[in-house]
Amino acid sequence: MKWNHLGFVLRRAVARRGVVGTLTAVPKEVVARLLRRFRPAREFNPVHPFDAEFGTDTSGLITAEELLDSRRKKNIHNTGYYATSPSQFRQAIARLDIDFARFTFIDLGAGKGRVLMMAANFPFRRVLGVELIPGLQAIARQNIARYQPAARQCQDVDCVLSDVCDFVFPIEPLVIFLWHPFVGPVFERVMKNLDDSLRRDPREVYMVYLKPEFGHMVERIPSMHKLWESPLTMTDEEFSAYLYPDQTERCAAFSTR
Repeated sequence: MKWNHLGFVLRRAVARRGVVGTLTAVPKEVVARLLRRFRPAREFNPVHPFDAEFGTDTSGLITAEELLDSRRKKNIHNTGYYATSPSQFRQAIARLDIDFARFTFIDLGAGKGRVLMMAANFPFRRVLGVELIPGLQAIARQNIARYQPAARQCQDVDCVLSDVCDFVFPIEPLVIFLWHPFVGPVFERVMKNLDDSLRRDPREVYMVYLKPEFGHMVERIPSMHKLWESPLTMTDEEFSAYLYPDQTERCAAFSTR
């Protein structure tokens, strides 16, 4: 971590954990960082197999400190960019057991659009991403245009530039996907917007939430209930291109049914 990012990192920690939680977590974080410095780095392929196969650009980590919104500002509620594992995504979506053609798929915090491309391989009515960072949204659109495999079943795919707090959920059956894209007040605001939308227009909605750190906020929505929560393991090939040491991540699914 660069010293000029320290203030931002601390503000983001408070937004995520609160003041007390941050003070409790800081000593553990410091020890963990020191241990990582003396631990041999895990080797990984910087180009993900998905990009190698389709000629897209979704690889790489971009930290929250490096991401600038439309006003050239950093956002303390952003968790950064790192794309979802295809195998974990397929496992999660397949478990929904729904008629995909009835649903619009929405990725909140779409990044470079890997999830949007993978969702296009299912016969959704349409696929829509919401992304705050202009640079990421532009790359996502380029990737979507480039991605034309034989397996693609949905052609109506787009990524819009928007703050998720301002996003209006379409009044139709939805599958909403998140991979821990934002924290604290932003997550709470998005869930309130969803709750308000469901109260005005009750409908069938599913949510797939990878790394469900704020799953309790989803369960506060009276019409949403948890379907399942379980670990999902990525393939060895994908893990060889994964920066982090864990091959498995928890995932939860919620529904209005």
